[in-house]
Amino acid sequence: MRLKTRNIGISILVLFLLDLISCNLSFAKNNVPSTYNVLVMQSYHSTLTWSKSIEQGIETYFEHSGQGVNLQIEYMDSKRVWDETYKKVLYDIYKYKYKPNEFNLIISVDNNAFDFLVEYRDKLFGSIPVVFCGVNDFQDSMLNNVGLFTGIVEDISFKETIDAALSLHPETNNIVIYGIDSITYMANKAAIRRIEGDYKDSVKFTYVENANMEMIEKHAHALKNGNLILIISSMKNAAGVILSFEDYCYRTSHAAKVPVYSFWDFHVGHGIVGGKVISGRSQGETAAKMALTILKGADPRMIPVIKTSPNEYYFDLQQLERFHIDVSSLPKGSNVVNKKVGVYEKYYNLIFKVLGVFVFLFILILLLIVDIEGRKRTEIALRASEKKFRSIIESSSDWIWEVDGDGVYTYVSPMVKDILGYEVDEVLGKTVFDFMNDEEAERVFEVFDHIIDKKANMESVESTCIHKKGHEVVLETNGVPILDNEGQLRGYRGVDRDITKRKKAENELKDSEEKFHKIFYTGSAAMIISDFNSGEIIDVNNMFLDSMGYKKEEVIGRTSKALGLFSDYSDREKMRNMMIDNGSVRNFEIKVRTKGNEERLGLFSADLVNIQDKKALLSIVTDITELKRSQELMIQSEKMLSVGGLAAGIAHEINNPLAGILQNMQLIRNRLKKEKAANVNIANEFGLNLHALDEYMQRRDIEMMMDLIVDSGKRAAKIVNNILSFSRKSEEDFAYNNIAKLLDESVELASSDYDLKKKYDFKNIKIIRECKDEGCMIPCEFSQIQQVFFNILRNGAEAMKSTKDPKFIIRMYHKNNMFVIEFEDNGPGLEESVAKRVFEPFFTTKAVGEGTGLGLSVSYFIIVEKHGGKLEVESVLGRGAKFIVSLPKNHEKIS
Repeated sequence: MRLKTRNIGISILVLFLLDLISCNLSFAKNNVPSTYNVLVMQSYHSTLTWSKSIEQGIETYFEHSGQGVNLQIEYMDSKRVWDETYKKVLYDIYKYKYKPNEFNLIISVDNNAFDFLVEYRDKLFGSIPVVFCGVNDFQDSMLNNVGLFTGIVEDISFKETIDAALSLHPETNNIVIYGIDSITYMANKAAIRRIEGDYKDSVKFTYVENANMEMIEKHAHALKNGNLILIISSMKNAAGVILSFEDYCYRTSHAAKVPVYSFWDFHVGHGIVGGKVISGRSQGETAAKMALTILKGADPRMIPVIKTSPNEYYFDLQQLERFHIDVSSLPKGSNVVNKKVGVYEKYYNLIFKVLGVFVFLFILILLLIVDIEGRKRTEIALRASEKKFRSIIESSSDWIWEVDGDGVYTYVSPMVKDILGYEVDEVLGKTVFDFMNDEEAERVFEVFDHIIDKKANMESVESTCIHKKGHEVVLETNGVPILDNEGQLRGYRGVDRDITKRKKAENELKDSEEKFHKIFYTGSAAMIISDFNSGEIIDVNNMFLDSMGYKKEEVIGRTSKALGLFSDYSDREKMRNMMIDNGSVRNFEIKVRTKGNEERLGLFSADLVNIQDKKALLSIVTDITELKRSQELMIQSEKMLSVGGLAAGIAHEINNPLAGILQNMQLIRNRLKKEKAANVNIANEFGLNLHALDEYMQRRDIEMMMDLIVDSGKRAAKIVNNILSFSRKSEEDFAYNNIAKLLDESVELASSDYDLKKKYDFKNIKIIRECKDEGCMIPCEFSQIQQVFFNILRNGAEAMKSTKDPKFIIRMYHKNNMFVIEFEDNGPGLEESVAKRVFEPFFTTKAVGEGTGLGLSVSYFIIVEKHGGKLEVESVLGRGAKFIVSLPKNHEKIS
């Protein structure tokens, strides 16, 4: 903006300020032509949090829209003064500054800008569309006889916030509200007045008006338990200066011993307990969205005013703890925050620019007013302002400078002595390269040369200068180009900040982080860093991701409980108690569950660490699943070998008597046959009637008893044969067999088994196959594997005899160097204690006489000892059992 004035000094000062604090507010991206010009009318000043929040929402939406938009922002500064005289001054300024129809659309922020545009829009800007936001106490009648206006209303959740506050503080009997004579306060007070009747039997509302901040602090400090404070507007100090929203909120909460609540998001984290708050950013984004719709051709008269806001509950954890409020008692869907960094600390780096903006606005308005009254008063005001500005510069902790087109210093602030040890006169007339060694000067020259060629801003350029005493000083440089009216570069103006200590700390931190990174991310054990209090996972190493099957983004920010990592969540509580009692955990055995729902065993160790002043837990989990399995396999194999050693002796001792019993029973049957002549002749000698004897034996069930003796002998012989399986190697040769065919024959064998049919017909069982490779040839002993399959099918059939719709799900698939066959039934399942012993010799849960306890133990011996495979069982009581047979794809017995 060029101001026509005859005073060269004033022009130089204005241009200096404009260059120093100007911000490029164009949202058009590189190489994208600007299509629309939009004016944003802000009711208040630029540093007001509410105004900035709405402005950010507008900027963000336009940036992401991809549409070229030139954005011009006007701050009406109506918090400080708002009367007819001031409105007339603003009218004159805008009439002088802008032309009718210069903009395609106007976005109005808050009530004062809205009211101003309703009155002056047509005179100043022509009949262009207006989209408003942040308007309190909106009535449809406000738009009577006004065209092309639409927008979003600031719908404040007064009742919801009061209800939540009373629910969290049931002892409350008085609500205190402080206010000043402002449009915002009067509108919000009227809204609360309308709902006071809902609380007339329980709560009193007290309005303390025309107070200042110092008076409020005293009044709030004196409030006793049972009181509650609501913040509904801004506040002034004793000097009449409007305080920032955050400062007002913080000072009130700090002074009061009672809870403070509010209705805007910019108060959250600055002393209020919470509330159902309205978001300025959301207001801005919605207004920008409506504006872009209109700019693209929509008729604003067809876009209705949005009268509701998507407000959300927000609460401050520090304040909740201060008033002993449990998070679980908050309204459903509440957000909990705890901002550790205050507004002043967070925006410390912007103080210089903020002060510059205030100075610029002050001088700009002053120039326009004084230009009417006379040049003399203008010159006096500008000299005073220049003195004030120079005072600000010279008191800054940064080194402020200006160089000409050759890089020679034409101005340096006194802070150069504190940073480099040189007086101002020793620096003027020199370049920055005079304070560097040759190598650094060459490097920095290339950086600056690239920036200067483009007439670009200098942004956070780091360089190392030599202090007058000889030590190195690391500087961070930020600067803007100085251009003449023709756009030619005349120099640069900027600031240097001493970041020597920060760089040293950063380098030390980087070294420490690199060491930790190597240990953490390349460790052979799974490592997890989590928040000790919330349990949220902060980071995990590669071994954790590989062993548990997760991607990093799936676990960060979630808890072990949410991921279901612990098979038994009580293990975490036990370990937490150990941490509290001992400060660490060492080799605590736990069961964990992978993403694929596989249960694994691990040894858990943990220590407390501090990360960014927060207590965290560094956990290390060593996978011992395979070790445990190997130990169990060794124990089981030793049992089998022990039984095998016993088996040979038992077999030989029992086989001979059994053979005698069975052979003699056959001889007895032969001697009693009436068809044989020898039997008849001898019977006649003794006068014995064989037919009568046969009738006698039938009637006395002697024949049946003899059958039982034979059956018992055969059963004993079968047991002996099973026992012998432990002590001798099969004579059958290993060969490649089709497992699918072998399985079919095993199913057919189970279907035709006579003993099984007597108890349960196997053909009633539904067989479901889920086989990925039915043509796979596996090296094995055919009859032995068939015996294993038959034993598993038989046991499952007997277990499902009371199941309504019995079924087997049989799966076959490849897994690494193994071929796996799974038999899953829907029977009653096994208890954990039974599942652990199911492969032990002579262990059975069947009634006496129904089982030997050798079927599955023999099967285990065949698979593990003779075929080098695995036989495992998985079961949950009441949900069936799954037997898993794993056979090697290659075997040493087959070349």
